[in-house]
Amino acid sequence: TLFPMTDVKSSPPLRVLVSDELGQVKVVDVAAQYATAARSATWGTVSAARAITSLASLPGEGTRPDALLVGQADGEVSCLQGLNGEAAAPLQPAASGSGEGVRSVHVVPGSGEPTIVTVSAGGCVRGFARQPDDGAWAEAWRWQAACKEVECSGVDPTGRLLAVGGRGCELRLHALADGGVAFAGRGGKPSRVGLVDRPWNTALAFLPPSPAPAGEEEPAGARLVVGTGHHRVRLYDTAAGRRPQLDVGWGEARITALASEPSGTRCWVANGQGQIAVLELPSGLVVGGIKGAAGSVKALTLHPTLPILASAGLDRTLRLHHTASRKLLAKVFLKSQLTGAAFAAAPPPLPEAPTLPLPASGGPGLPSSAAFAHAVQEPASEPEEARPAAKRPKLIMPSIKKKPRKGTGPSSSASLGKKRVVVRA
Repeated sequence: TLFPMTDVKSSPPLRVLVSDELGQVKVVDVAAQYATAARSATWGTVSAARAITSLASLPGEGTRPDALLVGQADGEVSCLQGLNGEAAAPLQPAASGSGEGVRSVHVVPGSGEPTIVTVSAGGCVRGFARQPDDGAWAEAWRWQAACKEVECSGVDPTGRLLAVGGRGCELRLHALADGGVAFAGRGGKPSRVGLVDRPWNTALAFLPPSPAPAGEEEPAGARLVVGTGHHRVRLYDTAAGRRPQLDVGWGEARITALASEPSGTRCWVANGQGQIAVLELPSGLVVGGIKGAAGSVKALTLHPTLPILASAGLDRTLRLHHTASRKLLAKVFLKSQLTGAAFAAAPPPLPEAPTLPLPASGGPGLPSSAAFAHAVQEPASEPEEARPAAKRPKLIMPSIKKKPRKGTGPSSSASLGKKRVVVRA
């Protein structure tokens, strides 16, 4: 089921937080009705060694405002307020200084406080919980994933499984509680000559789980879409088997980003050549595409409630598209190569300036309200008959001396009445 086309005139203001390879977060505010979109602030200092590799939104609760989790290439994870970029609740030093860059950051909702899960490039998975006394984040558990060169990861909608993929290892689903392998995927089938691509998973996105069997409450299995470096898109269902249920080729470059819609029937896919398309699941047919990107697309993010898709990449431009009509809603050039995008709560509108009433009678040095109104009243316009007619300026054109044609000069022709006699030598 497609999202209905919403009226553009009733669209609320949006705020998009975009990260770049220089370690900064750029704030893009989009006005209501998509009238204007521009960068309003920049958070952080320029440092290529602290390039931002992952963004995650942490929703607020009660009086606690929304926050933004930032994973950087030097292994540090920061927690910033979503409105002004100030440090909200710093993580413990255990998340930084490990020598491995953070590949991805995830927020796992729970019955109480959420859990923050970080995955490093070497496969080290850490979980952080909020302390009740001071509100700081402390490391609660840690385990090692099966993949040594992680390039993508994701948490399933139930918050129990963590999918990890990378170079040299097939898809693995780990249990968040203890790190045990719950599912070990296999690659595609060999070709006609027996050749098989080496494992190289570059992007993944979870779909809604399979429906539960009759009489059971737990879902049958997890479903997820995986993109590979060999421009293949695969659909896995843990309840159906280890082999992918769908394995199709798309484009000619490696898959760099995936984003699945809440319905689970469509998935947006992007690659390293700037191509963006939407695939229908489980058939794998391409039902539409988006043009405009001039470089590799690093991030695809869907708004949680609105049918809006945000895309960012190496062409240094943030674009917002409507998911149903694929119409371009806003575009902002941000001057640096982008690595991620996340939606945040829009800032509250500024209060209007109060209108002070005019005094009824003039005080010392102040005129009365009637006199003040009479003083600022605009002068009455004169009738059109009394206005003098505006004179049109006279245009003086420079005289151009035409060159006489050959054989028609004054020395070789004479005019006799209406006839012209040409005298030939």
